[in-house]
Amino acid sequence: MTDRFKGNEVLRKAFDIYKIEADALARRFEHAKEITSNPILDIGVPHILLVGNNNLRPDQLVLRGVDFQSIDTLPFPGRSVTVDSMGIGEKKTITKEQMDIISQIVFRKSSDRKDAVYTADVAELNEVGFRIYFCPLSSNRLHSRIVYEPYTKLEYPSYDFPQIPEESLAKLVSVLHKAKLVDGN
Repeated sequence: MTDRFKGNEVLRKAFDIYKIEADALARRFEHAKEITSNPILDIGVPHILLVGNNNLRPDQLVLRGVDFQSIDTLPFPGRSVTVDSMGIGEKKTITKEQMDIISQIVFRKSSDRKDAVYTADVAELNEVGFRIYFCPLSSNRLHSRIVYEPYTKLEYPSYDFPQIPEESLAKLVSVLHKAKLVDGN
């Protein structure tokens, strides 16, 4: 197994702390079930994190290949997101260390300058017609899927999911807030 942090002990310790917090938060959600906008006692309304290009556009959220594959018992297609366990969504800021941790979780690589983290709370996403389903992976305990609401009403198995309309993707982009990179000191 490759060393994910190439001798960076500070990042390795931060990642170990993240894993403990992520495991604790993951226990609050049911596998393959919707994450609702009901506040969770000590974290409030859950936020999600989406890693994307610095200039996120609707056409970058069009579903492709792997987005259509079911994940265990979750049949609906959608984009991968991560439940925020670091408070990024609340503050709308992110440190380089947090960016590297999220990049390791999502891509298994260090972040690069083209990466950005976008955040939205579940209520905002619901308002524009998207639902969040919790579907953890072995590499990402807080992995979830953002699903276009009309997909949840189709009878499964359906192999003919229509593409999400461009105006719905534009609404999705409008509620995703780019986290501002700040100095972690």
